Order: sequence, then structure tokens, then C-alpha cells
Amino acid sequence: MQNLELTLAQREHEESRDRYAELYDFAPIGYATLDARGCVLDINLTGASMIGVERARLSGMPLPRYMDKYGAALFFKNLALCCKNNTSAIIEVSLPKGSGLPAQVQVLIAPSEGSGGRPPVFRVTITDISRLKAAEEEKARIQAQLLQSQKMEVIGKLASGIAHDFNNLLTVILSYSGLAMMSDRLETIYAHLEQVSASAARAKNLTRQLLIFSSNQPMQLGSLDLNGVLTGTLNMLSRLISENITLKTELAADLFPAHADKGSIEQLVMNIVINARDALPDGGVIFIKTENVSDGLVQRNARGPEAGKFVCLTVEDAGAGMTKEVLERIFEPFFTTRSTGEGIGLGLAVVDNIIKQHKGWLDVTSEPGHGSMFKVYLPVSTEALETALPEVLWDWPKGNGERILMIEDEKHLRKSLGMVLAINGYSVFAAGSAQEAIDIFEVENGNFEMVFSDIILQDRNGIELVQKLLLKKPGLGVLLTSGYMDVESQWSVIQEKGFKFLQKPYEIAEILRMIRVCLNSDQV
Repeated sequence: MQNLELTLAQREHEESRDRYAELYDFAPIGYATLDARGCVLDINLTGASMIGVERARLSGMPLPRYMDKYGAALFFKNLALCCKNNTSAIIEVSLPKGSGLPAQVQVLIAPSEGSGGRPPVFRVTITDISRLKAAEEEKARIQAQLLQSQKMEVIGKLASGIAHDFNNLLTVILSYSGLAMMSDRLETIYAHLEQVSASAARAKNLTRQLLIFSSNQPMQLGSLDLNGVLTGTLNMLSRLISENITLKTELAADLFPAHADKGSIEQLVMNIVINARDALPDGGVIFIKTENVSDGLVQRNARGPEAGKFVCLTVEDAGAGMTKEVLERIFEPFFTTRSTGEGIGLGLAVVDNIIKQHKGWLDVTSEPGHGSMFKVYLPVSTEALETALPEVLWDWPKGNGERILMIEDEKHLRKSLGMVLAINGYSVFAAGSAQEAIDIFEVENGNFEMVFSDIILQDRNGIELVQKLLLKKPGLGVLLTSGYMDVESQWSVIQEKGFKFLQKPYEIAEILRMIRVCLNSDQV
């Protein structure tokens, strides 16, 4: 009888051990036991399968050997910390890509006392997070696409009005150009050209406003006149609101300069005002106000700003208002109260993101039937606003024979710009391509104080070109320009190297001022 009980107990023990071994080996995550050096003492079949190596061949091998270089260094660093502090660590690393193998895994390292007087070991779990990472990347990609769609939604509404205005401006330019060419009196020619210049400036502003919303413009935080931004943006907003909606403004005369990016703030204002417009289907008034606010006057809550002074922008409407439930969700991406096909619900999500990037704060109050009020708080800039550019020819900064290598592949612009610089005291060497610029540089033995280059050239990127020239002559002044708003992919290099940048189209005063700034500063 006793032998039978012993036999049954042994059988149960073996079955239990087999069940444990099966659960251990075929668990949905990898399990491993490592020594203090990170070498494998034991690993289940799932873990070996993730790594893509037979279990027998993994015994005694360092587990980080099968990770990428960055992951291996991260693993050893955290293993050392676990040894020292007797704590656990969770890291994410990449494994070699193979057929059916996970690319990304999460690794948990936990210390465990060795049994029978053996040295401590580390229990490790390996979880495949490849699908999760892929889903996150796909979500980010879709959000970026939908954000662009939201911009294009605005552009679609602007297009017809801007095309009408642009055609009118072109007609004015052509008319006054013709009158100038027909006139033989200098003062009359000058008066006509003033009208051409003013119309071109308005056309430039129209183009810039469109590009702001259609491109991913790099953010440039600086000292910003919020009142000036509002004045320019509201002119464009008049094309987006119904005739039965009135925009009223109360702009503080002594408004502090905000520490902000102009393009982002223009988009922020655009989206908040459009939101207010949608709340007024039967018309009404949208009230816009700017004011200076000290920290003591700001209502503080979990989203509140840090201590200091702020520029406050208020946009208020007397529309339908929002319930508490809607108010709690308005900044969620893709949330919208509009009917299907009338928007994608990204306008206020974009606003929220812009404010966070500016380290500002947004306060929204609303009640059904009593309208909504958005209050945007932006940090005050410690820098003074830039002074206005000189408007008369004799006040523009002039050169003193400085030699400038200019690279511009549009021949008419290259010719006119060369004339402008030459007339204003510079010795200009013009090139139509990167290779031509290199040839000129070598012929002249690098005898230049400055290089002025378009970024987009037919044969080479302008940034690569100036870096090549800087290797030959360190300290060479650099000024870059581009007609494209989206230079985000190169913006980090431009900032890192300290290169000056000028957005096309630019006026004579702008280019001459930037050249003086560039020549009077040390380039990296």
C-alpha cells in the first residue's frame, strides 16, 4: 500500500513537472536566467525562438550578444545598476531582424537570490512589442496625414478668395509697370514703381499665408508682435467667415512681445476663430482681445503656466456653447461635433499642441447657449522686438567692397540680385550651380568674405556646398535662402552650424540687412 502511494506521488510530481516545463517553454513571452555577467544559464523555447538561436547554443552565451549595439550597451548598463542597487529594470531593445523574428522587444531584468549558496542570478522576461511599436508608428503617420488634411481643408476655403485677390494684384503690377515704361518723367516713374512694390508686397503676404498652412514649416521661436500677427491674419480670416459675422478687436497698445513662432501663432488664431465661426451658424460677433497678464492674475490649475508675465489672447463668441462633456474632449485628436464630412476634428488639437510647444497655457470656458471663450497665454519674450527695416534707399546698409560668392540657379533672380548687391557696394561673383561656385572659389583662391546660396540647387544641396567651402576657408560668412517653406529636414543642421537664413521672397532692405548681420557675426 505504501509503495502504491509513493508511486502515485512520484507520478503526480512528474506530471506537475511536465506541465510546468510545458508552460515554461511555450509561454507567450520569453523567460531566461542569467548570471551577473549577463550569460544565459537557462532560457525557454519562446525566448530562444525570439532571438532566433537554438536553446542549446544559447547556454553560456551573453544575451546582449544578440541585440543591436545600442541595446547591448543599454542592457549591460542596467544589469550593472540592478547588481549594485538590487533593483529591477525595464528596457526596450532591438533584435537582429530575421524571418518571423520580432524587431523590438521589452526586457525586464530582476535580481534573484541563488539557491543552495549559489551566487545571485537574474530573472529576465522578453516580450515582443513589435506590433505595438508598428501600431504606434502607424498612428503617428495617420495623425500627421490628417493634420495635413486639416490644413488643406483651410486652404480649400481660402483658394478662390486668394486667387481673386492675387489676380487683382497682378493686374495692378502689370498696369503700373506699363505706365512706368510709358512715362518719361522720373518722378512719375518713381510713383508708378511705388505702386508696383506695394502690390508685390501684398502678393508676397498672400503666398506666405498659403504656404504656412500647406507646409510643415520649422518653428522659430523669437520676439513676436502678437498685435501685428493678428492684424495680418484677420485680413485673411475675413475670407473664411460669413458676411453675417463681425470681427471686433481690442488690442492692447502696450502689449509685451511674446516668445513665439509667427507661423504657428497664425495657425493657432486661424483655428480658434474658425471654431468660433462654426458656433455662429446664424451670424454674430467674434471678439478678439490682447492684454498683458501677470502671474498673480492668472487662474491657476493643473494646466497652468509657470510663474512670470504672459501675453494673453482672448477669442470669445456668443454662439451655441459646449456642454461639460464636450468641453472635456475638445482637444482630443479627431473629436468633432460637426456632422460627417464637415471636418476631421483636428483644429483644437492643433491649437493645444502649438501652445504646449510654446510652454504656454490655454483656458477655455463655455456653457450651452452662452457661447465660448478661449484665453491663450504665451510667455513674454526677454528680447526686444526687431526694429522696422529701413524704407528709403539711402538708409539701407551698404557694403564696402566685400567679396560675396552668390549661388542662385534662377538666372533672372541671379542677374537682378547681382545688380542690387553691386549697386550697394559689394563685389559679387555669381554662380548658377554648385559646381560653378566651387570652380569660382578655387580660381579666386577662396578670397571671399561671404557666400550667399539657395538651398535647393540642381546639382547639389546648398548646405552641403557651403560646408564644403567652409572646409577650405573656416570663418567664411554664410547666408542661406529658399523659396520652400518646408526646410524642416535641414533645419537642425542650419541651427547647429549657426548659418543665417532668409526666406524668399525678400525685399532689398531685408537682403542688405541680413548680409551686414552675416558679415558682422562669426560663423561656425
